[in-house]
Amino acid sequence: MICRLSELGPARQEQALQEIRDIFFEASSIKKFRDKNHRQSFFFRWCGVYLQEGFPSPLLAIEDEKVLGYLVYSLSSPLKGDWAQPGVECFMDMYDEFSLHLHMNCHHKARGRGVGSQLVKELENRPGQKDVNGMHIITSPDQPNVEFYRKRGFNREEVRLREGYELLFMGKKSRG
Repeated sequence: MICRLSELGPARQEQALQEIRDIFFEASSIKKFRDKNHRQSFFFRWCGVYLQEGFPSPLLAIEDEKVLGYLVYSLSSPLKGDWAQPGVECFMDMYDEFSLHLHMNCHHKARGRGVGSQLVKELENRPGQKDVNGMHIITSPDQPNVEFYRKRGFNREEVRLREGYELLFMGKKSRG
């Protein structure tokens, strides 16, 4: 089942938020943190910011009362101020064409089962999304998620350097 976090009852929302955190850290390439504050700020920068008021409610893939994956997004990029993620400034010229920025992760046991595809399809088909011109992610060219997004139509690719590291912008035009 795909639903919005906001569609769950308060107790289930709290449980789902913890499951989102667990999936986020399980999927993260960074496993060690200086301390609890560093860990919390890392989560906030890459995922937690999207859980704040003012952002659309996250989409969740739930099976047997467990969150298998989540998709959080912003209708416009780049995120600004304290929310700015490293690298968003590299692709300023791309955001008019691909305004919606998304971040998604699935539990390792759910990968390869179509959960991520269902989340992306649900986002595309949600009311109001048809007015969005396109969506994008920013990742590293060597990450395993690159092929996933290519298979889902994210066919506008642009590699740019930031502080000596390559970043990959992947965009998909909306069907509308």
